[in-house]
Amino acid sequence: MINILTACSHPENLPKIYNSIIPFYKGNITWWIVYDLDKGEMKLKDYLEFNDVDWIKKFWFKRASGEKGYPQKNYGLDLIKKDWVWVLDDDNILHPDLIETIESVRENFQGILFRQMINSKDIRMIDPRQCHIDQAQFVLKKEFIADKRYDEKVTSDGKFIEELYKDYPEKFTKIEKVCCYYNKLR
Repeated sequence: MINILTACSHPENLPKIYNSIIPFYKGNITWWIVYDLDKGEMKLKDYLEFNDVDWIKKFWFKRASGEKGYPQKNYGLDLIKKDWVWVLDDDNILHPDLIETIESVRENFQGILFRQMINSKDIRMIDPRQCHIDQAQFVLKKEFIADKRYDEKVTSDGKFIEELYKDYPEKFTKIEKVCCYYNKLR
């Protein structure tokens, strides 16, 4: 099972994200959408034609402070209890190779790192250090994450993964292929 966690402040992108996920759904995905109420009251149903889909879980969360949707991501991590967790920001879509890649290595490691397509010419390599890796470049087992949460005051995605990788490099595998995009919906 793969849990996709989206901290949402751009609900207008949800239909495109949904359309990127649905071709790969075979009972193997749960999509957790945590809407950021700090961005104002908004009805997700205005953007979701798929309100009654049982594998999509929707939550509303408000926290007075925090960077990059980290309070919402932390709330989502509290809700997810097991299996793989991949954070898909609400300005991005699912890469067609991601699900197959996760399923091919899921029994052997607790974390998977992969390359990222930045635009049609540039690829971000695997470098699990703050300011060198994007949120979309890693997938982790919830059991491995345990109670670790994002530092809500830090503005770089990389701190979360850098700390885990530094302490447990043997629990990760690096897949030297592109399995995610960078801000594809911007």
